[in-house]
Amino acid sequence: MIAASVPDFDDFVNDVVELSKEETRDLVYQLWDIVIRKSPVLRGHYRASWKLTAGGEFDTSFIREGGTEENPLSPPSRPDIIIDDSFPVVFISNAIPYAELIENGYSGKAPAGVLEVSMASLNL
Repeated sequence: MIAASVPDFDDFVNDVVELSKEETRDLVYQLWDIVIRKSPVLRGHYRASWKLTAGGEFDTSFIREGGTEENPLSPPSRPDIIIDDSFPVVFISNAIPYAELIENGYSGKAPAGVLEVSMASLNL
C-alpha cells in the first residue's frame, strides 16, 4: 500500500482559488486594454462607450456627446472589477448603436472588427 498525506489541503485549495481569481482578473484586463487600443476613433464615442462589468447584467449606456475629430474623447479608464469565489460572468460591452456595424467590418480603421479580433489575440 502507498499513501501520501497532504497537510493543509484546504490552504492549498484556497491558494489555487486565489491564484485563479487573480489570473482571471489579469486576463480580463488584458482583453480590456486590447479592445480599447483597437477601437477606431473619429470623435471617440465608440471607444469611450466600452463598459466592463462583473456579475449581473451588462451596461447598456453609451456616450453620445462631446468629442471632435480634432479633439476626440479620451478612452475610458479601466474599471475595477471583483472576481470573487463565484467567478462571475464578466461583460465587455459596447452599446453604442453602430457598435455591431464596426464589429462586422464597417470601419476602415477596424476592418476585422474589434472585440472578436481582440479575443482571438488572446486565444479566447
